[in-house]
Amino acid sequence: VGQSMGNQIMAQMWAVDFCVKRPTGRVGVTNSDVQARNDAGEQEKIDSNKITKPSFKIDQKSDHPAWELLDLNARKFDSILTRYSVNDARRGFHIVPQCKVGEMVAELSEARRERLALAEEFRDTWSILIENLRKKFNGHFHLLFPKLPNPESLLEKFDVTWVLNPMTPIDPAHFNLANVNEADRAKLIEESTNMTKSLIAQQAKGIYDQVFGTVLAQCDEIAAGSFESGTRKFGSITELVEIIDRLRNFGELGNAEILAHASATRDLLAGITDISDINTNSGQNQVTAAIKAASKPLATAIKTMLEARKGAPRARRHMES
Repeated sequence: VGQSMGNQIMAQMWAVDFCVKRPTGRVGVTNSDVQARNDAGEQEKIDSNKITKPSFKIDQKSDHPAWELLDLNARKFDSILTRYSVNDARRGFHIVPQCKVGEMVAELSEARRERLALAEEFRDTWSILIENLRKKFNGHFHLLFPKLPNPESLLEKFDVTWVLNPMTPIDPAHFNLANVNEADRAKLIEESTNMTKSLIAQQAKGIYDQVFGTVLAQCDEIAAGSFESGTRKFGSITELVEIIDRLRNFGELGNAEILAHASATRDLLAGITDISDINTNSGQNQVTAAIKAASKPLATAIKTMLEARKGAPRARRHMES
């Protein structure tokens, strides 16, 4: 880790505020009473102010297949964010390497186009939902019908939004500071710069923990035999590929050795198309042995880099200054 790591991280990261919209699949029943037996075994009405009102569930696959298709589409956005970003849960945004913002937005845009097409088809076949709900709730459908969303609003209700901002200090050339005196202008720029540096310093450890630490933890589990016992689901392979892809996307924060081992491990995992290849002989097979062998040097390279970071006080002081 060089002395310029703090400035490197600050120059390379963008903040992405992101939201995948989805209307609720439950519609409350307001004009209803709830009864239950009390401790004496007697049936009585429960005070409506002390309980949650019952609701109609309208988003099951049997209600309309669009619900499942749209939820499957939402997982694409989860995958994209996993591969390209680190989540800052406290501040509610995602941190993305500057060099990967364009690729990420291209994938987000394609997934959004698919989502809006599904929402449009849902709107055009809204009558299927109405008929299925009418059968499902029978004589109580009249309570639900007035509360159903307007089908014309579905495109907006299932839309996806994102806002991107570079994590850099204020650039006076891009702001109108004509009405700010010179002293206040200098103070504003200084405080903005200090705040950005402070934010990056706080995020540095989290970025390394998520990007490199998560892969290292998986490698350690593989070394301990996680693929050599029990039955694995294909999702475990997909998740591992995604976090390795994220490591590669944040590659400028690592080194060439890590990237080379990450690519080799990723290519091996991506070549697995049948989970039975891993589960054969209870995990004792050539495929799991190859995964274990490939992940070992990757783990070693990550540990070496992280240990170097811990042992480089000058670099840390520079990053946190």
